[in-house]
Amino acid sequence: MKNKKQFHRIDPKIYESFDMGEHRYYGVFVKYSETNVRISVDPKRYTKFFTLEEDQLKIINQRKTPLFVPKKQSVYDYNVNCMLADLQKISNAWEKKNKPMIKKVLSEISGKTFHSYEDDNALQGIVDWDEAAANARIMTQLSHATAEIERENLLQSLRGQFFHQMVSQIEALFVKMLHKNGYEGDKFDRNVLYAFKGQKKGLVSTLNGFNEYSKMYAIWNFLKHNNESTYTTLKTHYPETLVEQKYNPGDIGCHFVKFEEGLIESILQKVADFIIDYCKLAFDEDVREASWNSHDSFYLTVRAEIEEMDAPLGFRFSFY
Repeated sequence: MKNKKQFHRIDPKIYESFDMGEHRYYGVFVKYSETNVRISVDPKRYTKFFTLEEDQLKIINQRKTPLFVPKKQSVYDYNVNCMLADLQKISNAWEKKNKPMIKKVLSEISGKTFHSYEDDNALQGIVDWDEAAANARIMTQLSHATAEIERENLLQSLRGQFFHQMVSQIEALFVKMLHKNGYEGDKFDRNVLYAFKGQKKGLVSTLNGFNEYSKMYAIWNFLKHNNESTYTTLKTHYPETLVEQKYNPGDIGCHFVKFEEGLIESILQKVADFIIDYCKLAFDEDVREASWNSHDSFYLTVRAEIEEMDAPLGFRFSFY
């Protein structure tokens, strides 16, 4: 069926009056205010310079006016963008700071290698050199075994500390998001998240990443409380996260969790998936649309093009 929408198109000749350093030349009409920048976009002109994907054009072509007005002022007016940006900061802290720091600290813990010529008894003739060599081997093995235990205990402790901080920060992201969108309660637990905006846990639990999100909380609760019930919950639902060792109430939880290489990275990635799906469910936000459908996004795209044209190598010159 033929599209019956009739737009009063902007005369293309109008663009001939603008130079390449103006937003209007690219089909972006800017209105400045004291607090922000509001824009309107002529899609036909804009696509002469910039590529728009099919799903973007589908949304843009739903407009009822000649010019397209983006949905939000800023990319950070979308809950999903705010949360993913903050989650990325947590991930960066792990990859660029904490993880290298842990590796460096552990590398400094090493056992001592003993030699027979260092044995005072051998030097004084109390024991022969063969016995001194045997003693040196035993002391070396003991020293290195002790260092390995110390490294493992410290590794578990440092990863456990970061994990505890990480989940606290992630919970804070959800608390901030809920209050930003109207939640007025003074307490938070996951039931609040499940029921927000009329959602139900049964529906939320089907979202991508929910299993890792739930696993994250189970580990966190065990690390916090170090008791039988939190250990049992973790062992019942996520036994693969625990070492094969008998747990006694009051034992420090971080030494019973398998903080294997990749656990933290995997949880962060899956929590990102959960955030994306949750924001779609609760706020009807599509993460792909949220990346471009804002005034700032179009504005900055054109600004980058203008600056590239003015200084293609990135240099800026001032003349006095």
